[in-house]
Amino acid sequence: MLRWALLLGWLLASTVALAAVVNDGRLDLAHEKLGPKSKIELHGPWRFYPKVFLGTADFAAGWPTDKPHAMVPIPGPLAGVPGPDGQPLPDGIWGSFVLELRNVPKWTPELGLRLRGDTAYRVLLIDPAHPDNTQTVAKAGLPGPRPQESIPQIIEQLGRLKAPQGPGPYYLVVHLSGFFYVNPNLWITPTMGPIQIMERERDWVQLSEGIIMGMLLIMTLYNFSLYVHRREDISSLWLAGFCGLIMLRFATTSGLLTAFLFPVSTVDLFEAIRKVEFATTMLSASCLLVFVVHTFGFKSWAWALKWNHIPVLLLTGLIGVTDATFYPRLLPLFLLHSLVISMLVLGMVILSMRRRREGSLLAFLGLLSVAVGGWHDVLIAMGHLRTPIFMMPYGMVALVFSQGQVIAKLFSSAFRTADRLSRNLAEEVDLQTLDIRSMLDHIPQGVMKLVAPGVIDPGFSRHLQEVLALDEIAGRTLDQVLLSRSSLTADDRERIQATLSSCLGEEALAFELNCAQLPVEIRLLQPQGSRILQMTWNPVIDKAGIITRILITCHDVTDMRRFEAAAEEQKLELSYIQELVDVSTEKFSVFYETSVRMLDENLRLVNLNRNRNFEILKILFVNIHTIKGAARTLGFGKLANWLHEVEQSYAGLLKDPEQGWDQNELSLAISQTQDMIEYYKRVNEQKLGRVTEKTSMVPVDREFLVQHTQMLKRMESDAMGTGFNEALVEALVTFEELAFQDGHVILREIVAPTDKIARDLGKAPPEIIISGVNCGISFQGQQLLRKVLIHIIRNAMDHGIETPEERLKYGKRPQGTLTFIFAEVRNRLQVTITDDGRGLSLIKLERRALELGILSASHATHMEQLAELIFYPGLSTADTLTEVSGRGIGMDAVKSFVEEAGGSIRIVIENSQFRLDHCPFSLVISLPSTLYLRKSAGLSSTISSAS
Repeated sequence: MLRWALLLGWLLASTVALAAVVNDGRLDLAHEKLGPKSKIELHGPWRFYPKVFLGTADFAAGWPTDKPHAMVPIPGPLAGVPGPDGQPLPDGIWGSFVLELRNVPKWTPELGLRLRGDTAYRVLLIDPAHPDNTQTVAKAGLPGPRPQESIPQIIEQLGRLKAPQGPGPYYLVVHLSGFFYVNPNLWITPTMGPIQIMERERDWVQLSEGIIMGMLLIMTLYNFSLYVHRREDISSLWLAGFCGLIMLRFATTSGLLTAFLFPVSTVDLFEAIRKVEFATTMLSASCLLVFVVHTFGFKSWAWALKWNHIPVLLLTGLIGVTDATFYPRLLPLFLLHSLVISMLVLGMVILSMRRRREGSLLAFLGLLSVAVGGWHDVLIAMGHLRTPIFMMPYGMVALVFSQGQVIAKLFSSAFRTADRLSRNLAEEVDLQTLDIRSMLDHIPQGVMKLVAPGVIDPGFSRHLQEVLALDEIAGRTLDQVLLSRSSLTADDRERIQATLSSCLGEEALAFELNCAQLPVEIRLLQPQGSRILQMTWNPVIDKAGIITRILITCHDVTDMRRFEAAAEEQKLELSYIQELVDVSTEKFSVFYETSVRMLDENLRLVNLNRNRNFEILKILFVNIHTIKGAARTLGFGKLANWLHEVEQSYAGLLKDPEQGWDQNELSLAISQTQDMIEYYKRVNEQKLGRVTEKTSMVPVDREFLVQHTQMLKRMESDAMGTGFNEALVEALVTFEELAFQDGHVILREIVAPTDKIARDLGKAPPEIIISGVNCGISFQGQQLLRKVLIHIIRNAMDHGIETPEERLKYGKRPQGTLTFIFAEVRNRLQVTITDDGRGLSLIKLERRALELGILSASHATHMEQLAELIFYPGLSTADTLTEVSGRGIGMDAVKSFVEEAGGSIRIVIENSQFRLDHCPFSLVISLPSTLYLRKSAGLSSTISSAS
């Protein structure tokens, strides 16, 4: 950097630029010290003739007095300067600049004229005394009086002035067309001097520009290479973007590269260069902001990055859709954005300096150089500075070197850290190895590594020898130490070994695809008893993503599994106790005895029938359905859920004749059901201390037998005497109480679970009304009523009684009502069951009967006959199947149970209107006299209860 400064100082000291005095468009060179090593700047007011290109003929008599002109300062903007008529000159003006040169000395060397314009211009040197000597000194683009005849070009020209033939006057004329840019003018002061000096200065500028562009290119590629190799270093990417954008801007606006690549200028090329100039200014400032934020760790300043997106996108988009006659007018917005970004960047760098961040001082100096150079160039562009030298490139050189120093410091710090780590690496590795070895020796698990070609690495844990009960493990295969000594089959062992072999030496994806083949637990067989090993399999992957070994852990969980099994058994037992505790001993005894009898019958029927039999299958289904209903009524949820699955399988056999009849599978399901019921019985007896009694027998106290034996002896001695009738009545009453149970009491027990059934169906618990004659029910009658009424109650709650919302809609109470009436008719017990629900859908019943082919469309059926179809096997009006009802078998089973006991059941329609969608009805069950006993003639009771 010092060499560059010395070279620049030498160049500036060797060529002194003198400020010439231009007055009223005239320059008198008599008093100018223009020597072989000096040059003069032609700044000051030049004459401007708008809308005319002056030529040699116009200066035949000196100044063209017939053409109006204005005085325009050079350098500076042309638009806005008062014109010949006193009005400001507009944008898009064209015309001729004129400078009169007087007392021009005769130079031996040729003169050079250095000139730069940002539009189209042509420079002429006119000698009125010798018109043939008119020279075209320089030319940029093609100036013309109309836009379509003009082609702008951005380039700096050095023209040659031939030696004058006298003192003058001479006229330096610049034709300029400003159609394609705002404020067209000669922004750089024209400079005149010896051609050797001017050429040397031009070569220096070209050399410095080339070097600067090369340095920016190298910096761009270098930082981008850093990012490619270290993607986490995002700051390198933004610095590369910043340097690349500045290089692009410098290359296009300098004019050298574009003139070399595109010798012939076009309007489109000019527009492209201008767009690149403005767009790169915005984007490079944004890249610089992001670079500083990431380099010095200002993550909390991310809001500045988000805020910056809006103006950058808006202004860049505006540049893209407009031309150079519009967006340069927004230069104040561009400058404001650059100012804000510069302040933010400088603020962050200064804050980093206060925090003593590495390289922050160098970054500050580099950014300060860029900021000074940038504002220096802006002031030149605005006409506030007159100098041929743009400082922004040199500021960029300073930034490049400063960032190079920052990177050097960072790398130096990284090398020092790497050297320290390298010196301590062996010690740290040894320490880590000792720690790992200590962990392997003391961890209560078997840990081993499987390496190619499928053998166990010597670095296994000490506990592995205890787990596997082996001393020699290293160098042996997994099959030798574990798999062959386990309960795994030969196929399983072969599959595991093939899976492990296929993963070693392959990519990690191979393990992910095959790890499901590896067991989670292995039962190790030993003479003193088997042990359960919990296994884990994890691949060890190198940097290239290749599996080099497989880490295997074996944890002995034998005791844990034993404790888990015991805990699970206790948990299961507790759940059974919770279900049994609310059920009385008598109810459970009745349920147990009934269930065992039905299951024995099912098992006998299955064993006797090797092929499908519809009638047998129907009996199996009815028995299971009955047991399930009783289990759900008592709250035996686990048993009811299991029976529901068995019932589903029976239903499938009933509906699908093609489904296979598997005698072994059916027998197994029945046996499993028996085991569950026996488990209930065992828990009831062992944990709750209850005795499961035989419900067909009545326990009698010995004292009771002694008393009634003595009473019968007295009846024998007093036969037909006065005390005979009294003793007979007393004995009869006693045995009636033993053999028959009160019917109302029995019914209350049967309807007790109705609340739970209602809750399961999402309905309100109904009101239960029991009325009629009071009679005793025999044991067989009790069993019959329990089986029959539970079916009827569940059907009434599911199909009959509506939800509270539906009942309120039809003007009913939210709570439904179930009514049971006992009556004695013709020496038979008649039980009438009624509910106030929606009734029986005769229309739906008839439609289903027609679908099943039970009725024909032409056959007229009476209302009662149609209602009796509810007892037809397989016919149901339910739209959906539930766990409560809907299979069309419940009422068929009810009728079968009643008729087998010598009774009958019928349906009575309460409404005589035919074809109603829902008709109220009653079910009337008639039982023979053998199943009941009228306790007291003429007595009746009405009991109303809400259960």
